[in-house]
Amino acid sequence: MRQCLACWEDIEEQDQICLHCGSNQDEIKDYLALVLLKQRKKKITIPEQTSALDYVIDVDPKTAEDITFAKPAAETGEHQARTPPGATYQPAKPSWLGRPTTPKASQQLPQKVRQDSKSIPTQISEKLIKCPDCSKEVSFLKYCKNCGYQLHKECPHCQKVNSVTSKFCTKCGKSIKPLVEK
Repeated sequence: MRQCLACWEDIEEQDQICLHCGSNQDEIKDYLALVLLKQRKKKITIPEQTSALDYVIDVDPKTAEDITFAKPAAETGEHQARTPPGATYQPAKPSWLGRPTTPKASQQLPQKVRQDSKSIPTQISEKLIKCPDCSKEVSFLKYCKNCGYQLHKECPHCQKVNSVTSKFCTKCGKSIKPLVEK
């Protein structure tokens, strides 16, 4: 298992396309390098030269000044951490992803934050209103499910369809009488 370079979800070693976000792992290397280059505006080191980076350098020659390509350990005479042959380059996790980098990091969250995250509702409740015609509670759609009464109305000034609870038109701002009181 390895992690996707775009969304950091676990994917199989042989997968080139992430099943979670759909990003191509070879193409995302170029994207990450360019994002780092443009956001930080510092010189960056990229493990290998790719066709996408060649294109960027052709289009914007100034970019070539900010990009350096990593030299193999044999050329530098010192041991460097390198990507093994056949493996995909994986940069350090960006801090802006908001995910804990270690298992202990999630335990270090304040108690209040952990409690609040448990109380977040997982389903959105439907907005219910009382139908002005049949007086039954129905979900807020265009028509009542029970009697077919239109739950939206047109503005008499501009003919914009508004909610039955609207006091003002959402297009022209003119005052309209609501069909249903909140």
